[in-house]
Amino acid sequence: MLKEVFRNYSKYIREFLINHADRFLPGWLVLLKDLFIVAFSYLAAYTLRYNFQVSGNAHHDMELQLVLVMVASVIAFLVTGLYKGILRHTGIRDVIQVLKAMIIVTGVLLLQNAADSYMVHPLLSHVPYSILIIFFTLGLVLLIFTRFAIRLIYYWLSVNGKAQKVLIYGAGAAGIITKNVLHGDHDRRVKVVGFIDNNPGKIGKTIEGIYVYSSGVLNPKFLKEKDIN
Repeated sequence: MLKEVFRNYSKYIREFLINHADRFLPGWLVLLKDLFIVAFSYLAAYTLRYNFQVSGNAHHDMELQLVLVMVASVIAFLVTGLYKGILRHTGIRDVIQVLKAMIIVTGVLLLQNAADSYMVHPLLSHVPYSILIIFFTLGLVLLIFTRFAIRLIYYWLSVNGKAQKVLIYGAGAAGIITKNVLHGDHDRRVKVVGFIDNNPGKIGKTIEGIYVYSSGVLNPKFLKEKDIN
């Protein structure tokens, strides 16, 4: 009885999250998430650079530079429109936009370093290049990782409900587009469990994590074992 109640409650939560995903992650919330990641990455870069002992002048410099980083980040995210992306549909184009945003922010810091060398009384101190490298790498990885993590969570929620299991005939470009369309339409609740293709170069391999079968496996026993609808 209790198990059944828990299953029904979990199903309700899953349905609610899927149907209201866009409301939970509006653009402004995505922007705040990205700004938090950037701030964390910059502080982490300083901490790693100074072996977890940031004190004195280094701590003061870090705080002042962080203000510039956040301002540059807001501008970069607005210019690239990164906050407008629907996270559950994250793809290569979103990765490119993240890369552009991080290049802009890091570029601003490099310009600040260049200006610092020509000023008698610079407003901000020079940012060590080791910190810039750590910051750029860490920020890039975390911004991309969180996007794909949210996409995977949404996919897990959608396919672990009552979903139809299907095979797609053809593992070429059209087959991949079909797979993306089916997985992107949560109203259909479809889970693609495999591709069927006669190309020897594709059989036995995976495309975006989905196995490619030979057409020779198509028989009632195989469809029953895989629970293909």
